[in-house]
Amino acid sequence: MLVSVLAALTLDATLTPLAHPDTVRGPAPAPVATIDPTPEDDAARLAIVPGVGFAPETGFALTPSVVRFWRTGSGATTDGVATRPSSASLGLLASTRRQFALTFQYERWSPDNRTWLTAAAEASEVPQPFFGIGPVAPLANEELFTPRLATATFTAQRAFWRRPSLAALYLGAQVDVGTLAMRRTEAGGQLAPGTIAGSDGSTVVGAGPLATVDTRDDVVFTGAGRFVQAGWTLYPVALGSTYGFSRWTVDARAFRTFGARADTARATLPAELRGVPRTVLATQLTLDGSTGTTPFDQLPTFGGDGLKRGYLRGRYRDRSMVTAQVELRRQFTGFAPTWLPKRLHHRLGAAVFVAAGDVAPGFRAMQARNVNVTGGAGVRWLLLPRERLNVRIDYGVARDSRGLYFTVGEAF
Repeated sequence: MLVSVLAALTLDATLTPLAHPDTVRGPAPAPVATIDPTPEDDAARLAIVPGVGFAPETGFALTPSVVRFWRTGSGATTDGVATRPSSASLGLLASTRRQFALTFQYERWSPDNRTWLTAAAEASEVPQPFFGIGPVAPLANEELFTPRLATATFTAQRAFWRRPSLAALYLGAQVDVGTLAMRRTEAGGQLAPGTIAGSDGSTVVGAGPLATVDTRDDVVFTGAGRFVQAGWTLYPVALGSTYGFSRWTVDARAFRTFGARADTARATLPAELRGVPRTVLATQLTLDGSTGTTPFDQLPTFGGDGLKRGYLRGRYRDRSMVTAQVELRRQFTGFAPTWLPKRLHHRLGAAVFVAAGDVAPGFRAMQARNVNVTGGAGVRWLLLPRERLNVRIDYGVARDSRGLYFTVGEAF
């Protein structure tokens, strides 16, 4: 786990319209001070986030990242509904032990929200933990492996049904390609003999359909609505995959705002903060399954800064996974202590969360006794008020581990 510790500078600048993922992921960024020249709603905004971190596996590392937002067209649809923000982000990790990770994420909404494109890519060589496969992999089995990864994922969806609001049904396709070259494994470990699928490296090339029902009021900081996405990807040997397998996923989220939003008439509140949801209950259910000869690094897994915070990513992995999490978010817009500097006291927030889940060889093989529960809390800092983008620091507690996460964007 890498923890960023350096505060730095962010620029909120008006730029020539050049894009925002729901959750910006990648090397852990640092908290940022922001300069707001109050640009137009459809102008591009740039966040530059330097950072530095330390982890036993990597040593000291630089973790800078850049996020850029813009809105296509005039910023409003023909129905008078605002065009959703597009975004692009680039993150870097470079450690003193000559380890690296470069990540890129891109999301583009058309001027009428009719088409939705995303792309993500990663090139990295960073140690990762492996505990085994199955719901009862002992903590004592932990071993490190170092893969050299190069991956890219693309999705393209189009709205085939829309209401005169942001609600829509999107249908499309996804493409996933990647290669893993195993650089190091621990002598005597489970991966060293090369008998586990993917333990001596693999290539994946897959494609499949994707469907999404999206009624969210905002894709960055959602206050109300639902998001349900289902996808299936086939990785046949005929396309170049080392192993033939398939993967399907269902991601269902619901959001509800409690109480009033930030006072739209309060003169002391910056214009871009008016209407921000103050208290939001967010829930998520995920189903993830695989069939065929699935490489171990492609098996469903949880942990990290998104699913089941408190566990290392990869703590448990198997052919099937179910997870559920609930998070209560509170943005202290208009309620933060007045003794803070004026430009800071509207940006604070906090969250508490709990999650539960399990992995198994199949969904029918799941047992209640193997369900793992995690929980925790965190603080929020409103980085880009107009886009409602938060920097978050979360601390998660699991049965046999703890996790501190420092990143940009909500967990889901």
